[in-house]
Amino acid sequence: MHNTQPWRFRVRSENVIEMLADWDRGLRVRDPRGRSLHVSCGTALFHLRVAARVAGRRPAAELLPPSDEAPGLLAIVRFDARAPLSAEMRELYELIPHRHTNRKPFSERLIPAPVLSEMRTAAVLERARLIFLDRRSATDLLDNAAIAEDELAIKPEYLAELAAWSTGHGVPAHVQGPLAIGDVDPVRDFGRRVGSARFKARPQLAVLTTAADEPLDWLRAGQAPAAGAAGGDQARRARAWAGRLRLPPSRSITTSCLRRSAHRADDPRVGPGEDEALVSVVQPVH
Repeated sequence: MHNTQPWRFRVRSENVIEMLADWDRGLRVRDPRGRSLHVSCGTALFHLRVAARVAGRRPAAELLPPSDEAPGLLAIVRFDARAPLSAEMRELYELIPHRHTNRKPFSERLIPAPVLSEMRTAAVLERARLIFLDRRSATDLLDNAAIAEDELAIKPEYLAELAAWSTGHGVPAHVQGPLAIGDVDPVRDFGRRVGSARFKARPQLAVLTTAADEPLDWLRAGQAPAAGAAGGDQARRARAWAGRLRLPPSRSITTSCLRRSAHRADDPRVGPGEDEALVSVVQPVH
């Protein structure tokens, strides 16, 4: 999503906060339906829910409520009940500032199977499905991503959109990652990558899917990656959802691991990083 952070929060009272889509920060070329926008907003919504729990409140989120007065209203979150704070929720809250896209090569170590299982369970709780791809399906996904990138690269409007978000508050050069050495390049190219490095020959890839392909499903799916970060110990959690592939939201894919009825919402590259990734600018909450 080019780090567009396409959301706004509006405080209605001490017990009610609304989340709205900021369509001025959307990607009209790469994301014409707004799928990635809703997924991104879903992640921000999950963080709001976690922050409420740390404040001792139990959040109740109404997704896509009907509203003629507020175009772009995505959710109303009410905080009517008190709730005890668990150690797990406190730890998840403390990890929020450390969760960001890592465009560097990952370690050859794989995420342990119990952690993968916890990530799958967290996705299911948000009504999504997280599928870790086998080698053949991962290769198919990378091939699709490369083809889609080539198709977009010849469109002047896409290049203009990319340039607008690859500086300043989007994805500046210092977080774009290195150029890939060899054939495996699982990182989106924003045009200003720094240095070079060899990525894993067999990257650990996943696909986050939903049963339907509508804004409500996208909002729910966006909360799944954030919830999935709750798997394993603190170091693994901070780096579990560490990268995104280059496939645009509108691109359909076919792999042996996906059901025909599944709809792709996100394509995470997962694994422990060799070192800490640099962080993009975060816009103030408003």
